[in-house]
Amino acid sequence: MSKASPPSDSELHVDAAESPQISTRALPGYGSVPSARVSGIHEDHHRSDSFADLGLDEEARQRLFQSEDVSSTSRRHCPAPQHSTPRSSARDGERWRGVEPKESGEGSAEGSKHSSPHLKGVRSRAGSAETSATQRSSRSDGRLLIVANRLPLSMSIKRKTDEEDASTSSQITFSNSSGGLVSALSGCDMESRWIGWPGAEVKRQEDRDTVTKKLEELKCVPVFLTQKVCDPFYNGFCNNLLWPLFHYIPLPVEAITTADAEFDAYKLANEAFAAAVLDCYEDGDIVWVHDYHLMLLPHLLRAKKPDMKIGFFFHTPFPAFEIYRMLPGRHELLQGVLAANLIGFHTHDYSRHFQKSCIRILGAKGEHEALVVTNPDGTNFTARLGTFPIGIDPNKFLKTLEQANMASIIAEYKREFKGRKVLLGIDRLDYIKGIQHKLYAFEKLLEKYPELRSEVVFVQIAVPSRTDVVEYQKLKSTTHELVGRVNGIYGGVGHAPIHYLDQSIPFDRMCALYRVADVMVITSIRDGMNLVAFEYIACQAKTENVSGAPGTLILSEFAGAAQSLGDAPLLVNPWSVTECSAALHKALTMPLAERTRRQESMYNYVTTQTAQRWARDYIKGLLTATSTPLSWLKEIHTADDDIAAATAKASADKASASGSKTTVDARAVTINFSYGSKDSPVASRDMFVRQSSMLNNIHL
Repeated sequence: MSKASPPSDSELHVDAAESPQISTRALPGYGSVPSARVSGIHEDHHRSDSFADLGLDEEARQRLFQSEDVSSTSRRHCPAPQHSTPRSSARDGERWRGVEPKESGEGSAEGSKHSSPHLKGVRSRAGSAETSATQRSSRSDGRLLIVANRLPLSMSIKRKTDEEDASTSSQITFSNSSGGLVSALSGCDMESRWIGWPGAEVKRQEDRDTVTKKLEELKCVPVFLTQKVCDPFYNGFCNNLLWPLFHYIPLPVEAITTADAEFDAYKLANEAFAAAVLDCYEDGDIVWVHDYHLMLLPHLLRAKKPDMKIGFFFHTPFPAFEIYRMLPGRHELLQGVLAANLIGFHTHDYSRHFQKSCIRILGAKGEHEALVVTNPDGTNFTARLGTFPIGIDPNKFLKTLEQANMASIIAEYKREFKGRKVLLGIDRLDYIKGIQHKLYAFEKLLEKYPELRSEVVFVQIAVPSRTDVVEYQKLKSTTHELVGRVNGIYGGVGHAPIHYLDQSIPFDRMCALYRVADVMVITSIRDGMNLVAFEYIACQAKTENVSGAPGTLILSEFAGAAQSLGDAPLLVNPWSVTECSAALHKALTMPLAERTRRQESMYNYVTTQTAQRWARDYIKGLLTATSTPLSWLKEIHTADDDIAAATAKASADKASASGSKTTVDARAVTINFSYGSKDSPVASRDMFVRQSSMLNNIHL
């Protein structure tokens, strides 16, 4: 499959005289299939007389209930998948190393010229446009269909006039939308399609045709949603009900007044995704559905394709049964997910909560890492459950830190902080991130230890999120008040204890902040994983902070990352301001040897449990759950694999030199912590820490 080449600064334009104007900035050259029209497959008792007002036509709605094989008709709209030369060829080997073959005909010219660094991980087998369907049939292992709420790009559409006649043109622009899932798939050699919403409403059929055609080149399939569907689906049911409840935030009583209408929109959106998947699906394909936006989708697909291989992954926490049971539509959502062959979670706790909810609400039979559901015809279906903690792409951060401009950025920060120790927080401005919790703890630290007031600075980056929502506006306002109060009490002329920014920052500057920070503070009140912790650890491989030694990570025990890192970070309960304040003081005064031991252990984990490994492990689990040969997955050696191997060798060499029996390889990490021993950097005997470590095979 073709490896993405460096992006170009130029833009591609479609002649407005022939079609609406399109500009594409630095995107890769995948191919794709046209999407289905927005359609639905509500059962009769869920149908609404107003569905036409939601942008769904009756013919498309009924299509999935027809007796004919949907995939056979939809293939008329799907271009024949294209292939590269055999994997053993030298030309493919060049692609793996990022070198484009000189011969023509191996990929899209536009694609290789305008490829994206963000999307280079989703590799394609782009071949000649004349590749026949018979070539597709010779590959028996099928494709990977990735289904997520959003495509790995952002689209904007502008019209020069509000007139809807054919004479007016639209300007459609695509831009990169970075995401860890794209990077995660860079270690997998397979043909793939990405199915999702393009990010904006496309009203005119001419514009839809243009968008679909352009996305064909990017191997993306658009799911078109009208604003009347998208707003109650995404902003309503997903963000106002599922998101807060999955993060243990009680629902306001007002939510029940709109829940039914929003759930109807949620169903319509999931049906539209089902139509797009079925239009693209071919026998042998594997479908991987992502996150809480599409919980009904596995059931909708299984109803039409009983033998389809379906995976589902939750990127959020899954709440305890007593929390989940409050959710409107709780039965349908669980039934929807249970149609998947493998359901993945970041932590064992989330998996256990899901299993209990299915047992208590649906009466499913629980087995070891599985749930058995009895169908109406008396047959059983088994959904496997698995824990797959996601990671990051450490090479991306390490390479950025090696850039020529980094030295000047780091020097600039050092001048700004004037020798003070830096505590750092980088979060979206969201109520689950516990930004105010950490600021209250910092205020208590300054109150209790006056000598630190001129020696430390807290840098908090709060990336704006959902700025049109009243609750988020209130959160922003109250956070500003808190920052102003702390700075007014404990600051001085020329010195503010808290540097607070309501903005995102460029990636290179973020990496520089990670590098210079003495303490990273993460106090999420609930988080599916929180990869900021891993990013900080990766950037602390070499340090430029005040002490010149590894920094310290303070991590909420309610973040999924806490169960991955065990007791190497300082785990805190963000609801205890006293505990968090004490952790801040401990981090600032921690001995060098202890900081070094903690950092080494965490770095070993972060550089081995990478995003690429997560994707490989999940796909292997799905192959096993569907009795598919593991040879279906062809792994590609990546730079992250080299980093993992180097970490393993360094750890093994150190263990050998010290006479320790502990070994660390690129596929399994053992942290050599021992409670109560003089070598342990950890004093806590907290049962939560011990359980977290045991669940993740960390030897204490």
